[in-house]
Amino acid sequence: KPITIEPPTMTVSKGAVVTWLNWSRNTECVMVSFEDGKTCDDASDAPSGFSMDTKGCYVTSWITFGGTSSLHFTEPGTFMYSVGTKMGGETRKTTGKILVRAD
Repeated sequence: KPITIEPPTMTVSKGAVVTWLNWSRNTECVMVSFEDGKTCDDASDAPSGFSMDTKGCYVTSWITFGGTSSLHFTEPGTFMYSVGTKMGGETRKTTGKILVRAD
C-alpha cells in the first residue's frame, strides 16, 4: 500500500512553522528527511524532533503514530523532503515539497 503526504506540496509564508504528524494507522513509524543540506539549514531554525545527519541535512528519528516534528522556515525557497515508512518489515518512501514565499 503506497504512503501519501497531505498535502504533497505546501506553500507557506516566510516565518511559518511546518509540523509533520504521523497520522497513519497503517505504518509502524515514519521518518522525514531533507536532501538539500546547507540550503535547508540556512533557511530554517528551531527544529523540533529533527537533527542533522552526516551530510548536514535535517532528518527525524522514526516517528510513531501520533508523533510530530516541526521546522520554522525563516527564508524563502523550495525545500524537497522525503518521508520513509516502515510497514511490516518493509520500508517505503515518498517525497514532498515546501514552497516558502517571501511575503
